[in-house]
Amino acid sequence: MVRLLAVLVLAGASVKAEVTYYFGGTLSADWGTLTAGTPFSGSFSYDYPQTAHYGGGYGASYYFKNLSLSVGGESLLINQGYRSLNTGVVPTDPNFAGGANGYGYFGITADDPTWTSGRPLLGGIPVGISLDVTDNYWLAGGGASKPYLTSNALVGDWLRLEMFNYSRLTISDANQNSINVSSSLTSFVPEPSSLSLLLAGGAVLMAGRRRKLD
Repeated sequence: MVRLLAVLVLAGASVKAEVTYYFGGTLSADWGTLTAGTPFSGSFSYDYPQTAHYGGGYGASYYFKNLSLSVGGESLLINQGYRSLNTGVVPTDPNFAGGANGYGYFGITADDPTWTSGRPLLGGIPVGISLDVTDNYWLAGGGASKPYLTSNALVGDWLRLEMFNYSRLTISDANQNSINVSSSLTSFVPEPSSLSLLLAGGAVLMAGRRRKLD
């Protein structure tokens, strides 16, 4: 019975699980009726694992399920239309300032340049949203490498804000004008997901099996 349960749990770990991240910060500039300094919070989710719907060059694109944002008593939810979760690595490049360096990135673009109507409103303005976190690793001048994002593969629920040198939430309007509503996010944390629970359960059962064999 114990062996059967272990097989079921570990098999479940290969099934798609929903990963959810929560983020927050404050507006760094006025946006419509919303004023600088107003706090915001939100979340986004995606299925993991999944196959990239686009891959090439320095990155790959995946689908996310939804992105929500609340600020100044207003809320929006983007769960349809153009949806892209991007991850990848730009390798060392001598053309970058400072010499040979590169960066890894993870971000969501919740915008569609073909929209002519139906954009969600924020501060009375139709908007698109993008959220980006970037790990810069400097290889010139003896700088330490921090390759938290080292491939184009989608990651699970282990990313943390402190891993990154750079993070922001950007709002753009219908004319592609944009502001960084936060110079840096103040929070970026995952929700304990069914993925983590399944993996943890499998680890416990395997540990129990080893004790029994001992």
